[in-house]
Formats: sequence, structure tokens, C-alpha cells
Amino acid sequence: MSRSLASLDALRDRGTLAMIDAHNHLDFEAFAADRAAVIAEARASGIVASVLAGTHPETWERTRAVAKEGGDVAVLGVHPAWADRVADWDDIVAALEKASPVGIGEIGLDRRVTKDLAWQQAGLRAQLAMARATDRPVIFHCVRAYPELLATIRRDGLPQAGGMIHGWTGPPDRVAEAVALGLSLSFGLAITHAHAPRQAASARATPADRLLVETDCPDTRPSKARGAPTDLMRVIEAVARARGESADAVAQTTHDNAARMFGMGRL
Repeated sequence: MSRSLASLDALRDRGTLAMIDAHNHLDFEAFAADRAAVIAEARASGIVASVLAGTHPETWERTRAVAKEGGDVAVLGVHPAWADRVADWDDIVAALEKASPVGIGEIGLDRRVTKDLAWQQAGLRAQLAMARATDRPVIFHCVRAYPELLATIRRDGLPQAGGMIHGWTGPPDRVAEAVALGLSLSFGLAITHAHAPRQAASARATPADRLLVETDCPDTRPSKARGAPTDLMRVIEAVARARGESADAVAQTTHDNAARMFGMGRL
């Protein structure tokens, strides 16, 4: 076992370790059979809370219910993969206002879904406007569209509550631009891969007060069938290695940043 993970284990055993998974999907059907056990294992590992990101209005209620039952936080939005299922973004904004979530997300742009980003852009801007109007933090999803996403945020602005790009895989030379716009960057399991020098460089370039960690489980996973919140310890170790810091320091920093952004108080 590495020294950094040993340090995390020692803190956990003393009951002083507190980590927050800044982005996952514990509400997904992949956890239907054993969700309570997965959450209990996360708590035993020192993960005191997760931020569950909604993806479509049809599943928002389940996202909220699972978060409430587990003592976690729910943010709600329309993932760009489902943008083509939306006929009217005004209806989505009205539904979000009625649901009154802690934050808005995950929203954004994804070129894997379509090369024509126009309808995704419409949804991104409508939901971002609602977040600004109600001052709720935003979780952004971005795949192969960093210039367009950052340009939209630069044009429209963030809420004072801030926002994060989850699962950051952008180039290191975009980090300063994202931070200057007020964004935090969240790193996931991609940084644990041996061939991930770009993610490591991005983690080094991210200011401590804008650094977050996540698992994006169950979709992002190591070598097993599905991911879980406990994979967060691997992410923290990799981020710590990239930054030349101790894993427990990264755990504390990212905990405090997530708690502040999502109004979790002292967990």
C-alpha cells in the first residue's frame, strides 16, 4: 500500500477523515439492488457526502429522493445527451424553479452526442440563466467542446454561487482560463490512468481553492463492472501525487471546497 493511502486509512480509522464525492449518480438503476450497502460502505470509508447530479426531468424525483435518504445533495438539470428529448427549454426552466434544487446540473456540451451543438447550447444557456437568477451553483459537463463551453460562460456569466466542470479532461493550458471565469475543476478516475499526463498537469495547475474530486459512478469505473464512491480514494491519491502533496491534505482541501460550493456546512 502506498504511503498516501496509508495516511488516508489512518485518518479513517481515527474517524477524522472526511471526503466529499463532488459528482456521482447514486440514483442510477445500477445501484438499485444494493444502494444502501454502497452508501454505507462509502460512509465507512470516510466519504461523508456525495453530490448527485440529475440528468433528465423523468429521473429528477428519484435523484432527490436518493439524495435525501442518504444525507447527500441533489443538483438537477438536463444532461446534453438528453437535449434532443426537450421540446421547450422554457418548460425545463419552469420545472427546475418548481423543484428548487441545491444546484443546477449536469448541463453542458457533448460532441460525442452530436456535431451540431445548437440545441445543446440553447439548453445550456437557458439553464445557466436560471442558475444565475436564483444564485445556485452549476455542474457543467463537457466533452470535446471546451472552447465553446468556456466561451458561453464568458459571455453569459456564472451565478455568484459558482460552478464546476466535472470530470475535467481539458488541456492544461485551458485551466487558467476556466479558473479566471470563476470555475472550479473536478478530477475523476481519468487521472488515475498511467497514460494521463494531461490530467496530472491540469491538477497541478488548478489553484487549491478551486480543486474538487469525484467518481462519476457508476459510469466511470476502474477495472470492475461498475464504479462506486469508494473509488474516490484512488482519485485523491492520484491528484496528491500529481500536485506533490499528501493525500490527506487533498482530501481536506477538496472536502472544504465542495462543502462551501454546495452549502453543506460542517460535515
